[in-house]
Amino acid sequence: MKSNTHSVKTILRNAFFVSALTVLSVISVHAQKTTDTTNAVASVSYLGSANDQMSFGMKYENETGEKYAITIIDSEGITLYDGTFSEKKFNKTFKVPAEIGNLTFIISNAKNRSEKKFQVTTERRIVEEVYVTKSK
Repeated sequence: MKSNTHSVKTILRNAFFVSALTVLSVISVHAQKTTDTTNAVASVSYLGSANDQMSFGMKYENETGEKYAITIIDSEGITLYDGTFSEKKFNKTFKVPAEIGNLTFIISNAKNRSEKKFQVTTERRIVEEVYVTKSK
């Protein structure tokens, strides 16, 4: 009877440690261009996440050298970033908290009223796997 109790305790302890070690947080991000009204080349890409922050790379080729604005807003319409630039080759990394949710990156040119939008959709999932093995 003693050995049976010992086996159950061992199995439960092993199951607890295995489940504690295999709980993972997974973030999937999709960036989709929603508006394209200029000939300039622009892109937003997901670079990864670390320390509860997601990183996005934004590139914009502004051949004319005209002023343009970069705006980042969250799903509630709150502006997280707003800047004006005139660089011909814009390349910047933006970091946002992972819990921020969906984002919209906007590149706008007031002179010719053009705008490019990139919609970023995030989904956070917790994957839990538990393995129970028989102890000998």
